Amino acid sequence: MQIFNVFFRISKKKILIGLMYVVIFALIGFVMVGNSSDTSNFTETKVKVSVIDNDNSEESKMLIDFIDKKHKIIEIDNTKDAKLDSLYYFEVEYILTIKEGYSEKLQNGDTAYLFESIKHPSTYTASYFESQLDEYISSVVAFRKGGNELKVACEKAENLFDTLIDVTTETFTNEKSIDESSGFFFQYLPYLFISILISCLCPIIVTINRKDLRYRTNASPLPSLNKTIQTILASILYVAIIWTIFMLLYMVFIFITNKELSFEFTKREFLAIFNSIIIILVSTAIAILVVQFSPKDEILSMIGNIIGLGSSFLCGVFVPQDMLGENVILAARFLPIYWYVKANNCIFAIAGETFNEPQIYKCIAVEALFAIPLFALIFLLSKIKNSSSKSI
Repeated sequence: MQIFNVFFRISKKKILIGLMYVVIFALIGFVMVGNSSDTSNFTETKVKVSVIDNDNSEESKMLIDFIDKKHKIIEIDNTKDAKLDSLYYFEVEYILTIKEGYSEKLQNGDTAYLFESIKHPSTYTASYFESQLDEYISSVVAFRKGGNELKVACEKAENLFDTLIDVTTETFTNEKSIDESSGFFFQYLPYLFISILISCLCPIIVTINRKDLRYRTNASPLPSLNKTIQTILASILYVAIIWTIFMLLYMVFIFITNKELSFEFTKREFLAIFNSIIIILVSTAIAILVVQFSPKDEILSMIGNIIGLGSSFLCGVFVPQDMLGENVILAARFLPIYWYVKANNCIFAIAGETFNEPQIYKCIAVEALFAIPLFALIFLLSKIKNSSSKSI
């Protein structure tokens, strides 16, 4: 276990740097989720909504007036880039498109596919807005069935809603918010893991691979394959410590966000934890692979940012996957983080996904398969490097 022992002797010297990165990135994660999880005051804050009216009927304008009374309407350009930017920079929290034929379908009592919507993945005020919208439409249909003209039904629905608004807010429970809070916590883990591992784990392995240490270990009778395996095992143990820290932070986060302190682990949480184990193993493989190209310590942080930020934006960590272009999605499918995020979306039913167990297992399986070629490439490059150093 020569390499294994050397690994942890070096890690002791870098423990302060490692802890610094863990604390910094953990705080960033809490800030990200904290911005998205403040649901306790949503009854006092108007949702920032952008409404695009493709029906242009009297009834659609009445709906817009209703929304304007309850929330804050923000005007944006009706382009995909404008929508993406406004959501990303929190200029709006919800984009509602009233589809053409809204008035006609409502006249006939048909409530299917009246709207298209895009909501920010890191806000729960969208759930509150949707509950109001659903209740408004249901009330209009009910009054219409009672023999009222559509315009009158819309007016009565608005008046009725004003009398029931307190009841609606009181019956909005925290159960969904807890699931979504968990979803957004886990959503940012790939970026945090990759950035931390490349910044903290890679310098340790780079030190082990320094010429003086490599020549010393190559002089021993230890096979090169055994050295590589020891390095990987030590890295996995190091990573397990980091993963455990984040799971403890997750427990703290849950107890902070769940004011009733009665949270119980469900199948969703166990699937999310299993998903996080797979992604941190894949992240470990990526970090070790980076090391095989012998980067200097000075550029490791830059590499971590490029890989971490680039893959996170491309795969849907920071931008919802349903807002990414087809070509971007096509490229993202070749990256493990895409499958992690998709599984996470299905687990917690966020970003337009629903809980779908077979789909979750499929995504996690594809995600895990990425580890095979990554570790195979690590073994190959390590063997080539050891062979070349022995020949010198």
